Amino acid sequence: FAVAAVAAGIWLAWRRKRLPVAKDFIRIAICSLLGIALYNMLLNTGQRDVSPGAASFIVATQTVFAGGLSHYLGQQKVGQKAIIGTALSLVGIAVISLGQAADLRVGAGSFLVLIAAACSGVNFVLQQPLAVKYGGAESACWTMVMGGLFLSPWLPQGLQQTMQSTEAIAAAGFLALGSGVLGYACWFTALAGLGAARAANLLFLMAPVALLLAIPISGHLPDLSTILGGTLALAGVAIVNHSYRRTSAAQPE
Repeated sequence: FAVAAVAAGIWLAWRRKRLPVAKDFIRIAICSLLGIALYNMLLNTGQRDVSPGAASFIVATQTVFAGGLSHYLGQQKVGQKAIIGTALSLVGIAVISLGQAADLRVGAGSFLVLIAAACSGVNFVLQQPLAVKYGGAESACWTMVMGGLFLSPWLPQGLQQTMQSTEAIAAAGFLALGSGVLGYACWFTALAGLGAARAANLLFLMAPVALLLAIPISGHLPDLSTILGGTLALAGVAIVNHSYRRTSAAQPE
């Protein structure tokens, strides 16, 4: 996040972007605190006591938090078909999680992982107006800069660990520029165009996409339960997006 913050700051300076207005700057700070600092601290701490399979399922509830809050605030209404599709995707993630680990351990850290998912879901809803107002790239960069600042107390330890090998440096660079800057820019663009509830539901695609990428990268072939779970997740996403397309057609803004 430090590398991503530096890269984002350079882009903002190069494009001569002005500071957001005070109320938006506060919102950006809150989003960075919830979605970057607290999310990562809670998730990493909680995973010490929770198996990967259980953690991946708990984190997937971020979509439920985002959809529920978006519906409650009137930002984006969630219909019955969207609820059914979300539930189907959650079942798919549960099947994948069960297949990932013979030990589906849920320890005391599961509460921290759940709070991390809640922080992420709330963050999605708060980010959406920023994405609409400032665009995907600019709002993502401001969020990355603030997120890096919030995590800066851990920068010395992170540098010490990263500099131990060229592989770690390469991994940190990819996470910063690929998953960080590029990923966040794409995410904010999706938020602006789709809304928090619909965009968050698309995050269920991460598991199936990761399974497909694992085949050429690591040579890992998914088992039958994993394929079944991925299929259910895809079906759930398709149902949710179809329901939102129908709603948009029936009630144009």
